[in-house]
Amino acid sequence: MYTNVHHSSLFVNLFLNIFPESISRQPLLIYITQQDDRDRIRKHKQAVPSSPMPPSTTTSYTPQDEKRDETFDVLKGIAIILMIIGHCDFSPFRTFIYSFHMPLFFFVAGYFLKERPLRKELFLSTKRLLVPYIFTAFWLCVATTCINPTRLKSIALASLLGFRAQYIPNWIDAHVGLLWFILAMFWARIITSVLVKSVKSDYILSIIFFLLALIGIFLNKKVFVPFCIPQGMCAAGFLFVGYLIKKYKFLESSYLIQTFPFLLIIWAYNWSAGGVDMYCCLFSSGYIFDLIGALGAFVTLYILVKQCYNRNSFLWRSIHFWGRYSLIIYCVHSVEHSAALWKTIVPHLNIPLDNLTLLSIFARMSFVFLLTLLLLKIRPVREYVFQIKKCRN
Repeated sequence: MYTNVHHSSLFVNLFLNIFPESISRQPLLIYITQQDDRDRIRKHKQAVPSSPMPPSTTTSYTPQDEKRDETFDVLKGIAIILMIIGHCDFSPFRTFIYSFHMPLFFFVAGYFLKERPLRKELFLSTKRLLVPYIFTAFWLCVATTCINPTRLKSIALASLLGFRAQYIPNWIDAHVGLLWFILAMFWARIITSVLVKSVKSDYILSIIFFLLALIGIFLNKKVFVPFCIPQGMCAAGFLFVGYLIKKYKFLESSYLIQTFPFLLIIWAYNWSAGGVDMYCCLFSSGYIFDLIGALGAFVTLYILVKQCYNRNSFLWRSIHFWGRYSLIIYCVHSVEHSAALWKTIVPHLNIPLDNLTLLSIFARMSFVFLLTLLLLKIRPVREYVFQIKKCRN
C-alpha cells in the first residue's frame, strides 16, 4: 500500500484541492463573531492601565497574551489528556484516540511554523526540544536506576541513540520510549523549515513530503537509523499540512464548510481501521488517508472548541493548562510511563486488576499534574529547560 507510485498524484491532487491557490477568505460566522472581538478588546483594556502604576506581583494579561489563540492550547490539552488515557490500555477508546492524537500536535506545530534561516531554526529547535529531551532522558535513567538498575545501560544507550523503530538490531534491547515524539518533532521542524523556504511550489512540496514519508516508512522497517529520523520524515508531512492551513487561512474560510463532510468521512474510516501509530510509522489506511483523516479530526475539534470554549469555566481552564504546558506534561509522563510498573504495584495494594485501568488513569493524571506544577515553580527548569519565561494560570 505504501509504495504504490500512483499515491503520489492522489496526494498532490488532494492537497491542492483542499488548499487552492485562491481560497475564499470569508469568515465562518459560526465561530467568529463581532462579540468575540469586543470581548478581546475589553479584556485588553482592562489589562493595560491608563496611568503609571507600581509593578504587580501577580501575572496579568499582556498584548502578547491577547494575540495568542487559546483554541490551539485547548486542542493540545485534549490531545495530551487522551494520550495518557490511551497509554492506560483503555481499549474502548484506543482506536478513536490513535486516529488523531499525535498528528494533532504536528498540525499545530506546522500552523505556527515560521520561515526562518536554517541556523536560527536549528538554534530555536535545539533550545525548545533537544534540551527538554536531554533533561527528560537523564531523569528517565535516574528512575530506571531506582527501579531496575540492570536496565540502566540499555536505557542509557537507547537515549543516547534516540532509538525507536520496528527494526531492532541484535546489539540493542531497549528503546527511547515516548521520547521519540520530541526527536521526531525536531527533525520534522528542520525538514519542513528548509523545504518551504527553498521550494516555492506547493505542488512540488507535496510530492517531496510524500516521498520523504515513504522513505521514512521503509527505513523504520528495514534499516537502523538513530535519533528517530524516520519518524521525523513521516511527521514532516503533517507539519506541512498545518503550515498550509495557516498559509491559506483554511480555518477562517468558507471552503472549510465545503470540505468538512469529506474530511469527516475519511476520519471515520481511519478510526474504524485502527488509527495511526506514528512512533513506528504504521499507517493503517495508508499515509495519505491517515493524514487526511487526522486532518478531519483536527478540523472537527477546532470547530467544537471555537463554539464551546469558555475561559471562565473551570473545565476549559483545566484543559487549557494541560495544553499550554503540554511539553512539560509530556516529558513527565514519559518518565512515569517507563518507570511506574502499575501491574506490579496494584496487587500489593490489594486492588483487583479489573480496576487497573481506572486506577492508572487517575494515578497518572494526578502524578503528572502535581509534578508539572512543581517543575513550573522551579525557575531554572521552567526558564532554561522548557523556555517558559512567565508562568500563567
